[in-house]
Amino acid sequence: MILVPMLRNIIRVVRPKLTWLLPADENIWFHRQVAYSMAFWAMIHTTAHYVNFINVERTRIPYFLSSDSLFTNQQ
Repeated sequence: MILVPMLRNIIRVVRPKLTWLLPADENIWFHRQVAYSMAFWAMIHTTAHYVNFINVERTRIPYFLSSDSLFTNQQ
């Protein structure tokens, strides 16, 4: 989705058919908006992983940490 707005052949085909959906004449602006959106949702996704890791750590047995399983062979 991030590369499509920058392809001139695609823009030539899409412009007459989908101008109501995609801003074909403002392809660089649309490209930047897609990139900003991807960066924003990537940060949200990463934060959700951190929150999930913290919640798992809270529910674990106190003498065994999830981070220990990354560096040891204990089961």
